[in-house]
Amino acid sequence: MMLKLENVSKSLGGRLIVGPISLDLPVGATTVLLGPHDSGKSTVLRLFTGLVKTDTGDVLVDNISLNDDTIHGILRRIGYIPSDGGLFPHMSVLDNVTLQLKRAKVQPDLIQGRLNDLMALFRVSQDGLRRFPHQLTPWQRLRVALFRALMLDPPILMFDDPLSDVDYPFRHAIRKQLDDMLQRLRKTVLMASADKEDAAYFADQVVLMDQGIIVQQGHMMDLLNNPADDFVRNFLQPEYA
Repeated sequence: MMLKLENVSKSLGGRLIVGPISLDLPVGATTVLLGPHDSGKSTVLRLFTGLVKTDTGDVLVDNISLNDDTIHGILRRIGYIPSDGGLFPHMSVLDNVTLQLKRAKVQPDLIQGRLNDLMALFRVSQDGLRRFPHQLTPWQRLRVALFRALMLDPPILMFDDPLSDVDYPFRHAIRKQLDDMLQRLRKTVLMASADKEDAAYFADQVVLMDQGIIVQQGHMMDLLNNPADDFVRNFLQPEYA
């Protein structure tokens, strides 16, 4: 499914935080929105999920403009995983992952069938389904959030800085586990991250942002070898010297 921004801008409190920008994301690939904090990358993610509305321009999902009339149908095609996982702390893993389908009044046998499929994919036991978010590690919470996002089998997954809570000694192993899972799922993925190593590891395409605009986009090696300006060079240089 195609994801596109056309001349989009967004202001908050009288300050322009995104745009105007245009962006066309490749289907079936992983795109990472990379940039420092407050660069606008997470806002772009929220524009695609309808959590933030544009001031100008259009957000398009599969050539359908995102608006009040289309948002519910479009959001069924997107699995969104916020930076903290967004799990309800008072609910078990089972209740967290099935909540959306129960609210949509999906038949219980269909919910159970999808649950069984994802339990096999994620290697989750019945005992694991009875646990609560506070009993999980950051990686386990991310896995549960991804589990929940996949219950409707959306063609698009969106992650907001998914490894921000993972300690650096464990980060490489968790990157590999998440990447292996994404390779098996074969979805169109949009990820926002402030971490250059995460972007280099996951991205088929990097979109580097600063102060709400796109500074440069392409493969990470293209940005490293042919930086568009001093910001790109300085932002990437420390870990790729």
